[in-house]
Amino acid sequence: DDIPRGSEMRLFTLENERADLYILEKVKGKVNRRESRTVYSLVAPIDNKSHKLLRKQMLDRIGINWEEGYQEYEIQNIDLIKNQLNCLKK
Repeated sequence: DDIPRGSEMRLFTLENERADLYILEKVKGKVNRRESRTVYSLVAPIDNKSHKLLRKQMLDRIGINWEEGYQEYEIQNIDLIKNQLNCLKK
């Protein structure tokens, strides 16, 4: 499956707040047959409101609008984005 340009990506926090990001380019997954998974690398700008939210709260799940429809996924490393954003100055 591909993720179309302009698709919405929803990031939900543990407190059930949401940051909506929009994907800049169409994304094709890279299949890794050995590990039985597909990896998607994408670019989605973060506005100031979402940046502040994601710096303070840990993530719970992510929702993606695929070409075939919307799907949500549980996040395993819930503090990764928070920790990375806190390393940046904004």
